Amino acid sequence: MSQTASLSLFPAPAIELRGVSRRFADPGGRLVGVLPTSLRIATGEIHGIDFVFDFLAVRLDRQKVDGLTLATQVNFTDANETYALELSNAVLNNTKGRQLAAPDATLSLTRAAFFKMLLAKVPLPKLIEAGEAKVEGNPKALGAVLTNLMEFDPLFNIVTP
Repeated sequence: MSQTASLSLFPAPAIELRGVSRRFADPGGRLVGVLPTSLRIATGEIHGIDFVFDFLAVRLDRQKVDGLTLATQVNFTDANETYALELSNAVLNNTKGRQLAAPDATLSLTRAAFFKMLLAKVPLPKLIEAGEAKVEGNPKALGAVLTNLMEFDPLFNIVTP
């Protein structure tokens, strides 16, 4: 995890408690919704997509991926960005702008499609069928990461009595 990401994990709830959110209004000016800071962070709006990859690394079930070595290239076609995701020693690293020489899989999609997959839990095969994503190489390489993410309660106690 990058130092920037680890430093910005804890201020987010404090910022949100202070009311820093993006508010959405209808054409008449009435408030119709609020996008909290935590969701703006989750979608990469605040810290960038590398923060999202760092969050995936935190959620990775290390016992299930222990012994796997995988390299996946992720290309965001709408942002013209590429990320190298490398899994080794049960640790997922990401590097923006790095082109892997021989990735196990290459995933090309828009950021919107990426978040459909992560947040709305739309399966990757459905995104491929809809023409929103393309996978070259071994799709199981990417699946080894995405299917081994742990769910946890985001409201867990940081300090307990």
